[in-house]
Amino acid sequence: MVSSCSCFNTPLGGGMDTMERWSIGGVDFFARPVATEDEKNTCLRMRFDTFCIQRSRLPKADYPDGREIDAYDGHSILFGDWKEYHGEVELVGTFRLTPCHLGYFLKDGIFGDQRFVLPEISGGEEVRLDTTAEASRLVAPSVQLDSGKRVLVSMLLFSALLRKSNELGLRHWVYAANPRQVDNMRHDGWKFERLINGTHEYYGEEAEAGILALRDYDFVCRRLAP
Repeated sequence: MVSSCSCFNTPLGGGMDTMERWSIGGVDFFARPVATEDEKNTCLRMRFDTFCIQRSRLPKADYPDGREIDAYDGHSILFGDWKEYHGEVELVGTFRLTPCHLGYFLKDGIFGDQRFVLPEISGGEEVRLDTTAEASRLVAPSVQLDSGKRVLVSMLLFSALLRKSNELGLRHWVYAANPRQVDNMRHDGWKFERLINGTHEYYGEEAEAGILALRDYDFVCRRLAP
């Protein structure tokens, strides 16, 4: 049996120990693992609003308390991204990491109508279940500041996930994501590797399944930071 990293064994993933912070025009943004049950529940309510209400990807009747939560959340590290301005703190994004041996479409090796296995090597690194996690449930709209500047919340979340992944000794992420968003990130230097040909419907949206070797990606986030 493949064991998971010990940090994944608790619902809350640490908090203050892993923080990424941007300061833009007097507005602070910071991303880190949630540190309290209140922070966790705020992220789950944001996921409900996004995936059940705005995008209709999941049936809202399945989440009567207004929190989009599943069996994997208890084994995952949930991240939040907050905006702080004039003493007011507001959640603006969320993301999570789930150990690969529990993870979603990888559990049965099927995505859409195709069966696949993880490659032995990706990005020059050996692929192992105990050093691979799924990055999922991304909610990261861009934020418009009063100055007119737009902040890409997703890049700050990616930075926080990369930092935590390095602490845990993770070497790869797997993902299912909108192919246009992935292509945009490929143009910025991210070397996503597709696990199957083409795209398939995933939770009501077109998606590609892939893997990303994490080595040397801190520089990408630093380059994209404002």
